[in-house]
Amino acid sequence: MPSSIFYPDYIWLASGGIQNLNPERCEILTGRKVVLFPDLGATSLWREKIKSIPALSRCVISNVLERIATDEDRREGLDMADYLTRK
Repeated sequence: MPSSIFYPDYIWLASGGIQNLNPERCEILTGRKVVLFPDLGATSLWREKIKSIPALSRCVISNVLERIATDEDRREGLDMADYLTRK
């Protein structure tokens, strides 16, 4: 289920994994306000990765999932879509 159903005022893009977060794919984001929502446990890795991506030099990395996660959520490595689709 797309995140835009929950928050239609935003443009949501899924990276498909950190390996797809690269300069070539992110170039289209240059000049846009970008907020990244890393999977649980991956925030530090994403912070390091974006250092090599000029288009994301001014992005914000949200820690909202890290703040609200339970121990079980962390073990499962949940992502934003998991939280939005919980019943």
